[in-house]
Amino acid sequence: MSQFTEFTELDEGAGVPTSDAVVHFAAIPRVPIGTDAECFRQITQTTYNLIEAAAKLGIAKAILASSETIYAVCVADGEPKPDFVPIDETHPTVPHDSFAMSKVCNELTAKSFQVRTGSDIYGLRINNVVEPDENSEMFPAFLENPALRRRKIFAYIDALDLGHMVD
Repeated sequence: MSQFTEFTELDEGAGVPTSDAVVHFAAIPRVPIGTDAECFRQITQTTYNLIEAAAKLGIAKAILASSETIYAVCVADGEPKPDFVPIDETHPTVPHDSFAMSKVCNELTAKSFQVRTGSDIYGLRINNVVEPDENSEMFPAFLENPALRRRKIFAYIDALDLGHMVD
């Protein structure tokens, strides 16, 4: 975030370009990829490093990938049920796994930086991202058997809609 990214930027002779915002959707996309401890470490450390770097560089906006898993209905042993539906930001967060725990930690980290720096930091509690071409492939089975979507609370977001939300 503090270096030249293209040779054409050198032609301008105006120094390293600055950024208005940073979007952080990188790290481990879901459990179980690797160990629980490594999942938690990578997700929390990369998010902390990114927010700290943005603050030090004066980048006043950040968008982070949080997750619907923080409500425990997606990745949990057994069949926990939400306290209420539709779930909104007032629903308690009750993470059951390292991925969800890291997302709750990241939201608190973002809130702490926001209070300290005044930055605008948004944690999107993203639900199952579906590519546009997957809709026609996946959804007939869901209509026939809605229980297939139970752990996702019957919800998803189209990848294009997520892109528009970030934009």
